[in-house]
Amino acid sequence: MLVNGVARPIVSVSFDRELSGDLPAQVSAVSGVTQATGSIVWSQADDVSDNPGVPWGPQVWMPKRGDRVEVFVGDGVREWKQFHGLIDKTTGSFGSGFQSTIIDDFDKLTATVTHVPLLRIMPPAQGGGDPNRTVGLMPLYYVDFALRQAGFHCTPPPEYMSSLTVNMQGSLWPLRGTLISTMPNNTHGNNARSPWGISMSDFTATYNLWGSHTGAEPLQITLMAAPDHAGSSYVRVFYGSTDTDFVQLTLSTDRIARAYRDNTLIAEVPLGSAVVASMLVKNGAVTIRTDAGATVSASLSLPSGTAGRALVYASPNARTAGAQVSFPTRSVDELVSTRWTPSAVMDTGNIYLNGLMDAGRAIEGVTAQQLLEDIGSSTLAAFWIDETGVARWAPSDSLRGHASVRTITTLDDVLSLDWEDGLLGTASKVTVKAQKPAITRGRWRNTVLARGGGGESMKSGDEVEIFLEPESDEDWIQPGTNFLEVGGAGGIWSSANNPEYSLTGLYYSADGGTTEASGLSVTITTASLGLQKIIVKYRAGSWPADVEGVLATSPTAGTLWPKNRDKPLPKLVGAGRVKWTEEEYVATGPAGAGPELVHELGQWGNRVDSQIMLERFASFIQSQTANPEPVVSGLGITPDPRLQLGDIVTIRSGLGGFELRALIIRVGVSFDSQLSMELGVRVLSAKNTSMTYAEFQKLTPATYAAFRSEPPSPQTYAQFESDL
Repeated sequence: MLVNGVARPIVSVSFDRELSGDLPAQVSAVSGVTQATGSIVWSQADDVSDNPGVPWGPQVWMPKRGDRVEVFVGDGVREWKQFHGLIDKTTGSFGSGFQSTIIDDFDKLTATVTHVPLLRIMPPAQGGGDPNRTVGLMPLYYVDFALRQAGFHCTPPPEYMSSLTVNMQGSLWPLRGTLISTMPNNTHGNNARSPWGISMSDFTATYNLWGSHTGAEPLQITLMAAPDHAGSSYVRVFYGSTDTDFVQLTLSTDRIARAYRDNTLIAEVPLGSAVVASMLVKNGAVTIRTDAGATVSASLSLPSGTAGRALVYASPNARTAGAQVSFPTRSVDELVSTRWTPSAVMDTGNIYLNGLMDAGRAIEGVTAQQLLEDIGSSTLAAFWIDETGVARWAPSDSLRGHASVRTITTLDDVLSLDWEDGLLGTASKVTVKAQKPAITRGRWRNTVLARGGGGESMKSGDEVEIFLEPESDEDWIQPGTNFLEVGGAGGIWSSANNPEYSLTGLYYSADGGTTEASGLSVTITTASLGLQKIIVKYRAGSWPADVEGVLATSPTAGTLWPKNRDKPLPKLVGAGRVKWTEEEYVATGPAGAGPELVHELGQWGNRVDSQIMLERFASFIQSQTANPEPVVSGLGITPDPRLQLGDIVTIRSGLGGFELRALIIRVGVSFDSQLSMELGVRVLSAKNTSMTYAEFQKLTPATYAAFRSEPPSPQTYAQFESDL
């Protein structure tokens, strides 16, 4: 037992961690977010202390809230870490010692998550008719984003002075920087499985860098390559306005990290087993380092001018992720990503239940925990923090596909095995409900998103506030929040004919007509209140008593096209809109006898022109509820500290004549003079391993003679028994 790295004596310790699920227990799936908890009774090692076990008076050591706790179990030769967490609370009684409750790093998930609405195919960054940007989108992109806000990273975290960060966990959308273009425009590249989560291939993407940095500053480029990387990927940073002055880090087909100045090779180092490579250019020299420790240096001077753009490329056989461009000014930040240790892993052994999404809703005012719970419960994926403090995300279909890590026998290992079988574990009907997007998208930023309430009017000295925000079933894509003021005392209306302008303004009316009276004034301000809410404030000056300001375009101005006259103001335009509706899919095929099961997929399987994800979830859930296996509700075993949440185990009983393939969904460990362990498991499959002739005859009305006559050929009893 270590507290802040120091061994501390204990009387007893217990802790429990599990994978949750929102479907019947017979459904061999997991979902949601759970926290590991436990308790420790501390040993008062100082027998001669006058302190009666209270936090006042003569001081003895006591744990403090937030102290780091690590629990290890060993056999005298080896040891295994079993818990990584924090002191939550310590309590005690006068003269009776003290004890603590412990938790894992779950509280980090209280971090707030905010994200603009996204489309799998985004409109141009600036409008003007440029090509759309095909970025790709899937639930794992949002999983990675939520984990990062909580401090868990499956690719290196943003480096200090980062100007570009593109994780490539299911999307080319950057965390920092601006995506300008993708090529070819009809694909976002391909997603592949990697040890950390997702790697990508077959794309070219150009980004504008965040901030302004010149060739006088150090430059750092980082890129990842999965073990099966067999193509070429690179990050190229351009200096100046042309494409001829650049510095580039390439991870080549032969797994060599290479530094280029323009098209000239400067230095190279083999990747070997490495998955991260960083290149630092500073003081006329370049250094390439990998996370396996390989390093090379050479002379290299940066171009003059300003670094404004970066191009990220991956060939069809590449497997790349984690692109970054930074400008470190502190030595501690140099090549820092090669010293990084992953704090998160997304299991992508099977992504059948994690398909593409055509749209993603705006995310605002939620915690990382809430977002992960939403995605997990919808897509049947589980999140937990393991015994080493690493955050793990695993879809149910990935967990089910793992190989068994150990065989547990009732003869040698099982101390208790409780089971149950109930009607509620079956479903007579499986319905999956989801949100379906209807997308309006334009290459010009001319989609009218919102207008004022319909020509409100104001008098001298009045103040009017107007809120512009989408309906609850709507999201806005790239709203244009830089408003242009039109009309007013000057009567300048021609700019209102441009459909790409968001507008504020008014016209003046006297006795029901319009007037161009000079000297009238109004102050109009706008402010964003979050991602999709804008407040527009009008404050009238001192006007004649018969004058009112009408919040609309002029009904008579000759410079206004007729279609643009007498339209309510303010007007907000953007590049697109998403309207969300409900859809559902009912599974077909054999069903069980229990009640109807309705599963909410939410937005996490949406496609504009397909119900493929609804079909997949409905089929999977129905396969589990038509004729489910009985549930193992408790499994006490001889302690094995190597077993972890998400492991597959084989449970075999020679006496019982069965063999189960099971997923560990709960691990409970306690120590009080001796170590004990209890597992919770979901049965994935079961088979009989032995059967007497009498048992066989009870299962079928056929006689032995009738059985022998069945094709493919007659068998003797001895032959029949040997086949079992």
